[in-house]
Amino acid sequence: MRYLIPLMCLVASPAFADSAEYSPPVFDLPLLDAHYNFSNGYTAPSMRQSLLWSKDVYQFAHHELAHEFSAKPGWRLASTIGFDIVMTWMPLGDSWLHEEWHRAVMGRRGIKSYNDVYNLPVFSDSIAVSHVTDAGLEQLKLNHPAEFVRLSAAGIEAQYEFNLALENDVFFTGVRNANGFLLWMNALNSIAYLDTCAGQDSDTLTAEFNRQDGTNVPKRDFTGLDCTAWVYDLHRPNEPYAQRGVHPSGVGIDRYISWSDLSGAERSYLRRQRDLSLLNLIDPFLFNHNSNTAMNPVDDSALRWNATLRHHLTSFGYSIDANLFLHTTQIDTVLIIHNYRNKRHAFPGISVELQRLPIRTFAIPFNMSITASLWQQPQQQRFDTNKGALGGRIAARFVYPLHTQWSTYIETDWKTAGWAAGNVYLDTNTSLRAGLLKRW
Repeated sequence: MRYLIPLMCLVASPAFADSAEYSPPVFDLPLLDAHYNFSNGYTAPSMRQSLLWSKDVYQFAHHELAHEFSAKPGWRLASTIGFDIVMTWMPLGDSWLHEEWHRAVMGRRGIKSYNDVYNLPVFSDSIAVSHVTDAGLEQLKLNHPAEFVRLSAAGIEAQYEFNLALENDVFFTGVRNANGFLLWMNALNSIAYLDTCAGQDSDTLTAEFNRQDGTNVPKRDFTGLDCTAWVYDLHRPNEPYAQRGVHPSGVGIDRYISWSDLSGAERSYLRRQRDLSLLNLIDPFLFNHNSNTAMNPVDDSALRWNATLRHHLTSFGYSIDANLFLHTTQIDTVLIIHNYRNKRHAFPGISVELQRLPIRTFAIPFNMSITASLWQQPQQQRFDTNKGALGGRIAARFVYPLHTQWSTYIETDWKTAGWAAGNVYLDTNTSLRAGLLKRW
């Protein structure tokens, strides 16, 4: 952060060009996510809950700061950037979200953990997910090797999905609350993280982490540097977890993977992912270019659109997505073309989301959003297979207005086996969610 903040301030400043125009945020408060919340006693937050809770906090703060300093652009800029920096070390901030997505993967299997953001580690360069047992990690890799790979990648996945959610708000609901710095922070920190892992600096950092942890097993992070662990286990799904060896202190398993632990092929693959992560900068929203205007070929009405690229680390390798946002007078649509890749092969996929469709049932006014996905992904989420497996997902949200500002919703989400960004389940699953929406 201490190296990136000055750069982000310079680069993000143009994204505040329209900051005099602010608009109320839309709050999405997911109160229930079943069966995740109840699969192992009571477990919260889920990936969806942590993402939206975090987004609500940032949107509220950005809106209030824009309102407070509406006549003072300099103060508006400084206060928003200051808030985003401070939130790096605070609950519900972007680091908290990053760690909660790691925790969600473990929580799905009943593995207990603790998010060290709650210790308020102000100005710390690293934040752990602690109080994880070696036995829990050993069983996760043994019984669910693909989930173990996804575990290390989930934090970066969270930050890119956070950006996608913010951009969705900007494009479809018209929110203009100076999110530019936050978008850049999520993108650049994720790219920089991969760059740190893909070189000898990771050896120095890993040695320092081990020294600081000493014999205190509960204090240890679940994995150390995320990206080195991800590429190591991606290439070695059948290696027993204990084969990592004994921790340098002599107590427990040596969890952390560094550059020197990787084979030549693993190093090359990790560097390739670092380079591919730059695709995440092909994103007009980062440059305050929120939409383009064209003519609808169907009825000659106005049509707005925008497009971004997204690179994700996955349980089987990586994904490159092309995201297309479309708004017409009749419908709002997000179309995503997926290119899933493992070591040997590319696999296609497509997702379509239709948002806020007005419907009326028994004289009750609803609106509905539908998401449908179809994909072919590596069989059993394996990195080293040529075989693909068909799968897909169908989700529907039904929103009922309670008041001029408040609505309630229920949401069903069914998927087959496969990886989907923001969905913790790699196997077949049905989820039921409920919550509240509020627009100021």
